[in-house]
Amino acid sequence: LLIADNLLDFSHLSYVHAKTLGGTTAIAQARPVIEKIDRQGQRGVKVSRFVQNVEASPFYRKFRAFDTPLDRWFIYDFLFPSTLLMQSGGRPVGDAPDDNSRAVLLHSCQTLTPETDTSTHYFFQQSHPATVQDETIKHIIFNSLIEAFNEDRDMITAQFHNLSDNAEDTMMPLHFDSALMQFRAMLKEAMAAEKR
Repeated sequence: LLIADNLLDFSHLSYVHAKTLGGTTAIAQARPVIEKIDRQGQRGVKVSRFVQNVEASPFYRKFRAFDTPLDRWFIYDFLFPSTLLMQSGGRPVGDAPDDNSRAVLLHSCQTLTPETDTSTHYFFQQSHPATVQDETIKHIIFNSLIEAFNEDRDMITAQFHNLSDNAEDTMMPLHFDSALMQFRAMLKEAMAAEKR
């Protein structure tokens, strides 16, 4: 569940990914809106985080130069059993919310498949607008994401080694753990229902 926890709290972008995807502590300071999803056979949580007037992240600067700060967003559904569907991006401050002419727009699907009690396969897809035809952009995105996933892996591995066997039973959540605690409660409920 530590990988799911990581995906459910993007405040870590400010610290774990400061030199890659994040670039600003404002991401950690922005309070997300969290909604339960229980419709049309899908269950999970929706997390929306908006960060205004921040410098472009190192990741975005690989696409092009920005002469103004950006308004950034991260909107994602984390669905049972373990799939993240995300829309994220950033547009120059002052551009209208529906004007994406200068925006970075990214769409991602990430799925976790447990292999054993201590190992998980991590599948991901990241797309960008079809209007971006530059082949180097695809390589920039891929290599940047691999770098970020390696940062995540290092942090999650350290967490795993530092937690005792029963640590999850005594977790003391903080306010920014709301999404992961809601998801864990829903998952626990679903697992109990399966056993009945």
